Amino acid sequence: ALGGDSPELSGWEEPRIGQTAYYEDAFNNVASFEITEDNLSTALELYENDNFFCTEETALNTVRADNVLRRLRHYAVSHRKTETNMADGGYTITYNYDVGALEVGATGNWLALGDMVFDTEEIARKAMNKYATDLIWYFTEGKAMM
Repeated sequence: ALGGDSPELSGWEEPRIGQTAYYEDAFNNVASFEITEDNLSTALELYENDNFFCTEETALNTVRADNVLRRLRHYAVSHRKTETNMADGGYTITYNYDVGALEVGATGNWLALGDMVFDTEEIARKAMNKYATDLIWYFTEGKAMM
């Protein structure tokens, strides 16, 4: 709990006057402001656009997880050597919880929501190695943000 009789927050509650609002700014950083009657409409707009968090931890973890996915998407597309048709398959980065390690695997004729598809195994491995620290965090500590 957050102290006293206050319920523990999930971080996704609606804005209310008197609380601190956290959001992702234009530079992919977490920013904050105190919600007042004068700026409640701004907080509500952030909330409606899924960019409002009522705990700093939820904001930081969500922004970090989103940035990991954004970097992988950029890497996959900018290193593409062929016209990849996702239905034809490619390679994606996964995490094997049994052994606690990142892996690269062929996608076959299926994709899961959020999969980043690399057109070659080599490019997928390079991305995995480049972002290994963030990927391990994403699949372990950050998995609540998925």
